[in-house]
Amino acid sequence: MPLFILTSLAGIVVLVSVVRTLRLNGLRQRSAALWICLSLVVLPVMFVPTLLDPVAALLRVSSGADLALAFGLVVLLYLAVTLSREQHGLRARSDLLASELSSLRAQLGLPAAAPAIDGPPPAQSPAAPAPPIPRDSTEDSAEDGTGDSTEGRFADLLEDGSIV
Repeated sequence: MPLFILTSLAGIVVLVSVVRTLRLNGLRQRSAALWICLSLVVLPVMFVPTLLDPVAALLRVSSGADLALAFGLVVLLYLAVTLSREQHGLRARSDLLASELSSLRAQLGLPAAAPAIDGPPPAQSPAAPAPPIPRDSTEDSAEDGTGDSTEGRFADLLEDGSIV
């Protein structure tokens, strides 16, 4: 089987999988747009490998394959920087949420959370349920008149075991 047929099939598979993943909401729109544009640009080159040779000659690159590899390297570097920046933002948000959780625990008079360990949390025995969390009667009077405050809802989540 000639190489250009194999690469063309691979390009079609990538394009179809990106569109499918986007439809299933497994891929952010910005990332999907990047992958679809790359697939649509690279797909014709996969069908006709000599298509980049005139562009390579214009840019004084030895061959179209070298130009394609250089372009791929630039795209990979862009993706690495983008993902690194995104990871930094998520880490900052995680740190902010952890400090807010610690602050809410301190306001409720709860002990600090145990450090996270790998694996599922240990199950509590059904014979010894967790003691109820004491609350003031002033906590249940919210400003909007619903009779429930943020601290009260947080304490309910802690009692249910939803937040460890």
